[in-house]
Amino acid sequence: MTQRITILHLRQSSGGGGGADTVIMNWLELLDHERFNGFVAYLHRRDQSITPILKRLLDRGLGHVAFPGKRVLDIGLLLRLRRLILERKVNVLHCHDPKADVYGRLLRTLVPGLKLAATLHAWHTHSWRSALYKRLDLMAVRGFDLVTAVAQDIADIATSAGVRGVRTIPNGVDLRRWALRSSRAHGEQPFTVGFVARLSREKGIEDFVAVAEQVAREIPEARFCVAGEGPESGQMRSLVARAGLAERFEFTGFLDETGMRNLYASLDVLLHPSHSEGTPMTLLEAAATGVPVVATLVGGVGGMFTDGKTACLSHVGDVPGLARSVIRLARDPEQSAAQSAAARAAVEKDHDMVHRVRLLEGFYRQMIDKGPTGGSQ
Repeated sequence: MTQRITILHLRQSSGGGGGADTVIMNWLELLDHERFNGFVAYLHRRDQSITPILKRLLDRGLGHVAFPGKRVLDIGLLLRLRRLILERKVNVLHCHDPKADVYGRLLRTLVPGLKLAATLHAWHTHSWRSALYKRLDLMAVRGFDLVTAVAQDIADIATSAGVRGVRTIPNGVDLRRWALRSSRAHGEQPFTVGFVARLSREKGIEDFVAVAEQVAREIPEARFCVAGEGPESGQMRSLVARAGLAERFEFTGFLDETGMRNLYASLDVLLHPSHSEGTPMTLLEAAATGVPVVATLVGGVGGMFTDGKTACLSHVGDVPGLARSVIRLARDPEQSAAQSAAARAAVEKDHDMVHRVRLLEGFYRQMIDKGPTGGSQ
């Protein structure tokens, strides 16, 4: 029997976790376990709890290790990772963010023969620090054996920065976990618009509240549900209060997978007014469960959905356009139902995560069969 290839995913924690964490968990769960063995290592600050992520991993029975360390470079942490790689006989280190990518590049010097893979999920360059991280990231992955991007525009940025051979693999959804929900009876419950994302500037929290103001004027019974946590949580609540919408808004905080299923079952529209994205997992999950999507044309969204058929799409910052789409779906349940059905069919056809995993397994096998890595780019 051929020896299994061992894959270690490396990821810096992001509190309760985000779309990239869901992708990693799906990849681990859907691997061909007769040929591959996979687990994930999370890097996090000593003063930061990653309990929600660890609980998700435990609930799904996925192998994982948590490494507390310093904010920037931690030599002790680097050596502990080296020891883990040697003890577990890791063949491929698959990194998922700038810090992980830099650590991966350093680990290659400590573990000769280690194969390196990276997935570029997205960069949010809203400060000098995040812009620096992006630059370091693009420098680090130039020496990797495999670099993938979740959207074509991310692949184009990496290619223009000198990264060779970038492959675009858009995110998919595990359809076994996100079944089509029961139909919502139109008019029996308050019309509910959802926001599911990290509460940070690039996700368009100000635009969401501005759209909510316009929708509330046209649809008096409309309600709004915000799921997620993040640094702009207080700012978003303040915006809601200043708009006089506090009684119409519910903030759920972080939700586990069961909570997300219940949330999607309660929504009439998922509104995603983001300014910066890769391939948002929440949009795929919503489409898979039958929730109509209204979103901005950013990152890989345009490759996932077709405006007017599988989603209602507007340009970044187009608050009136986003509001018109939400209101139109509220007033036209037949269009809403048709859009939901078309989106679910498109997800089944083009975004089944199983196909992504099989593709990635092929790339892993090619990396191993290629033999020792020769030099950096």
